[in-house]
Amino acid sequence: PSAPSPTQTRIVNRITYLADLPRHRAYAASIEASVGSSGRSLRDDTGRLLAIPGPLGLNWKRRKWGLLPRIENGDLTGANPPTELRLRLAAGFHISVIGNPDWVFVKYHTHGGIEPNSGALLGEPMRRFHESLAGLEDLRVHYVTAREMANLVHAAEDGHRGDPAPYRDYLFRLPARA
Repeated sequence: PSAPSPTQTRIVNRITYLADLPRHRAYAASIEASVGSSGRSLRDDTGRLLAIPGPLGLNWKRRKWGLLPRIENGDLTGANPPTELRLRLAAGFHISVIGNPDWVFVKYHTHGGIEPNSGALLGEPMRRFHESLAGLEDLRVHYVTAREMANLVHAAEDGHRGDPAPYRDYLFRLPARA
């Protein structure tokens, strides 16, 4: 997400296949990823691009100046450290493949490891976040790469459920090492 920038698209919190069209028309002609044969045909279409967004919505529990809701856009910075509250909020946006609500995708980003964010990413806020994850009983978190996330989307489209871990290499595998 790029909110509050004017580059932010109208379609948010949905896994879609974008059309190869100029400007915002790619989103206007997008098709949501869903369980069934459409996923297979869309992923093989060279004129389509799989788009897996980060979360975007209002965070009413963290307010700016005690009044305005903050924007949750998946950015991990010193001003927006990782917290259980943010994870639950992002999971509540329910970014998933239509027809497979069990696998919810929460994508955070850091824009690199710049010095001002090092404390949030490597220090006490991240330690507290991981400590809180250990106590979660209703959410199960899997750290994945972009390749693995795409594989999980394709596995969900093909109707796979349960533990997503076995599907990290579903279609796209790591190249063999020489």
